[in-house]
Amino acid sequence: MVTPGNKPSMLIKPTLDTKFYVDYSWWDRSSEDLRMYLLSHVLPEQRDRLINTEAGSVIDYIDPDTGEVFQLDELQFAIKKAAEDPNFINPQTSGGQCVPRVSGE
Repeated sequence: MVTPGNKPSMLIKPTLDTKFYVDYSWWDRSSEDLRMYLLSHVLPEQRDRLINTEAGSVIDYIDPDTGEVFQLDELQFAIKKAAEDPNFINPQTSGGQCVPRVSGE
């Protein structure tokens, strides 16, 4: 709880330890489409395929490091694959685009 004596400062500068996250509750309150926003982060050939795929469809994914098998939403998998592209984050990527890309969301 924030009280007048311990009100957080708006002047606090982030550090390398500052955590960023995607506030999914904002998407619930807004008129924006979360799926369409996430599609903007995948590679064009994946985007073209996923636009016509039913939301929530899952695939089996095998972690290449551990061999663990788990289910991933196809869109999550596409973002994971896009993250392997060396240009996924580049000097032209805006801060607003970087946060969901580095947060693993």
